[in-house]
Amino acid sequence: MRCFCLFTLIVLTANVALAEKDAEKKTAKFAPDQKTLPAKPPKGAIVLFDGKDTSHFLSMAGGKINWPVEDGALVSTRKGGNTNHIVSKLHFRDADIHVEFMLPAKGSGNSGIYIHGNYELQIQNSYGKKKISMGDAGAVYGFSKPLVNACRKPGEWQVYDIRYRAPRRDEAGKIIKNGTITAWLNGQKVQEAASFGEPRSVYHPFRYGTTPYLKTIWKQQKATSVGPVFLQDHSNAVRFRNVWLRPLDEKAFVYEPKAAASAKGPLRVFVLVGQSNMQGKGKIQHLDALIADKSTAGDYKHLKQGDQWARRDDVWIKYWDKKGKLTVGYGSPTDRIGPELGFGHVVGEKLDRQILIIKVAWGGQSLGRDFRPPSAGLPSKERLQEILDRTNKNNKKRNRPLIKLADVKAKYGQKYRETIAEVHTVLADIKKVFPAYDGSGYELSGLVWFQGFNDVINDEFRAEYGKNMVHFIRDIRRDLGVADLPIVIGELGMAGPVVDPRYAHKHYAVRKAQEAPSKMPQFKGSVAYARTSPYVVKEGQGYDGGYHYRGRADTFYKIGESFGKAMLPLLSDLPKDHTRQVSAAGKQAGSKYGF
Repeated sequence: MRCFCLFTLIVLTANVALAEKDAEKKTAKFAPDQKTLPAKPPKGAIVLFDGKDTSHFLSMAGGKINWPVEDGALVSTRKGGNTNHIVSKLHFRDADIHVEFMLPAKGSGNSGIYIHGNYELQIQNSYGKKKISMGDAGAVYGFSKPLVNACRKPGEWQVYDIRYRAPRRDEAGKIIKNGTITAWLNGQKVQEAASFGEPRSVYHPFRYGTTPYLKTIWKQQKATSVGPVFLQDHSNAVRFRNVWLRPLDEKAFVYEPKAAASAKGPLRVFVLVGQSNMQGKGKIQHLDALIADKSTAGDYKHLKQGDQWARRDDVWIKYWDKKGKLTVGYGSPTDRIGPELGFGHVVGEKLDRQILIIKVAWGGQSLGRDFRPPSAGLPSKERLQEILDRTNKNNKKRNRPLIKLADVKAKYGQKYRETIAEVHTVLADIKKVFPAYDGSGYELSGLVWFQGFNDVINDEFRAEYGKNMVHFIRDIRRDLGVADLPIVIGELGMAGPVVDPRYAHKHYAVRKAQEAPSKMPQFKGSVAYARTSPYVVKEGQGYDGGYHYRGRADTFYKIGESFGKAMLPLLSDLPKDHTRQVSAAGKQAGSKYGF
């Protein structure tokens, strides 16, 4: 697998690699002695933290951890949105895991032991509680509440001993046999062969706060059922000591990341272009309601971390003057979302490099005039004169300044030129916009086009939409410097799958023109068409009148997902460095268009 090139594989010594028969004898009984702490590691155990050496754990990015050691204990340290977990270098399939911990005097004491990054043995101040749940100490979070409440007071050392049997997966990564957990907490059995399948938590580290390093691990883990153990950051200063693990089969080994290998490599850049629907009109208020509703929460609850909106560390976005980690609020106005949110989550989950989204969108713009590509040319002289005369006639009536023919011509392609200028301006100095950029180059990976309403309502623009779309694809590839730039064309589907007969011919004509390039031999494998009409919800509450997909957050999020899913098959497995060729194209375009 490709992920192995990022690591040096160090196979453990013979006392770790056990034959199956020996493993069966060794695992026949699980009744750990928890009377005396700290407990002495048994024969065959690998110590992950001995009170001094932190080198057996890595940060979420694959680097050195920043948890301090105080009086022989590792102290959980908060960073960002509860995403400063630490990851063991030791990877294993089945194992006995021993962790000693102490709850802080203040706070909930929330933390956990994330086995394989997906299954959490809960750490929580549950001392004295009579009614316990899956959120209490001893629980397998999301799967099984504790058999008893064995939690001690904050300030006292406590101990988990866990026997973990990993779920088995087929070649496609699908679970074919559930895993099990048996666990003892402070001398009492809190789990007895608790069964679990696919992870249920929306906050597990392979999804939130994830990094290229973790994405590589997750791919390998799905293929082999072998992975690390995480100690969780959840904003509480929980202390850990005497952490060790005893593999129960021959599958265990250590991953040593090469220096900074997981974080470097070309940045993947995506450009999102269009008019008001690309600006985004999905009301965040509606997104909150979707998460609160049990019938829809499953599709959207990953967008929040606690009571805060989640921010993706691995996806940056710039939309005019606003920039940052991908989250809600990048619509227009800022209490809205656009397709960028669903798009960013789809590509962010699948790609193992840092991602930058550059969104360029204005309301009320047509392909026939405002985004008109250069090779489409201008309308005839007679047509331009007609537009000038009509405009000045209206200006006289309204006591407005008269315009010249040059002003009419300048409107054609103005937003196209401004799009080219914005993309090149950002890419010319990415570090100025995003200081965390490591300078390792970038690939201009793809462009999404989502526009069309102003062409639907104009007979002239509608008639030439298909021709202009082809010109647009060719021209923007030339001006951005990537000859085979993957392009996804979004359907103008706001009228739904079936359009009102009064307007059907207009909408269907533009939809046909939008889909056509994806079927042309010259664009095979590099242009895709993404439907949006299936996500229109005509019933229920709207948030933007009858316009902009009724301002519904579910619709805009799913549209973004549709764009992301259409884009992924067009991409190469490994990004190429486009820095030089795009920079050269930027100089030519700047000279031509005056930016």
